[in-house]
Amino acid sequence: EAAETQRGRRFDWLIRTRTDLRWMAPIGDLSSLNRDVVHTFMREGRGDPTDFFGIVPRKHAEAYFGISCPSQEQLNRVRCAGKWDEKGVIQHTCECALLCRLNEFGVQIARFPGAVDIIRPQVCHKGDQKCTDGWFID
Repeated sequence: EAAETQRGRRFDWLIRTRTDLRWMAPIGDLSSLNRDVVHTFMREGRGDPTDFFGIVPRKHAEAYFGISCPSQEQLNRVRCAGKWDEKGVIQHTCECALLCRLNEFGVQIARFPGAVDIIRPQVCHKGDQKCTDGWFID
């Protein structure tokens, strides 16, 4: 928003991406994308949107970037693979929280081709929570 204020107008699109993505192909011409939906990768086998990439029309920025923890009621209303019951309390993944938020705002999702790899370090650094949690890939 600060950059938009500085330039005196809003961006048409906002892009969320991880800095450790390696692109196998160009994103392409944004003018060919549907301006009414959020374009994102979907988790393989689960169908939930990923939380590490999105091409977002400006009109959906609040819905996409204003994510917060969903309520139990919101989680009950949304069908997502990244949720489970733990002692009567629904737990959820970040992807499920994103899906709840987009559903709450009535924003549809379009699958974007996943032409990326996540680049991970080949070593674990002391105290790196991702490595101790098993995220490290050999």
